[in-house]
Amino acid sequence: MKNLRKKVAAAAAVATAAVVLPLAAASTASAETNLEPHWTASYLECQTLGNKLAQQGQLTGFTCVARGNGIWMTPW
Repeated sequence: MKNLRKKVAAAAAVATAAVVLPLAAASTASAETNLEPHWTASYLECQTLGNKLAQQGQLTGFTCVARGNGIWMTPW
């Protein structure tokens, strides 16, 4: 019975660490961006630009919204 409790406690600790550690890393890695919204000619161009900047670590996320005659990529 003691061994079972130890195994359950160890499994719970591992499961908790698996959830908590990535969240802690994400919050420390997140930073506000100084980028301004960018006008793009198409939704695909907007997605490509946002993904490229995110992979470079220049932004945390972005949205693509149709406005006027183009698509605006708004970073955050």
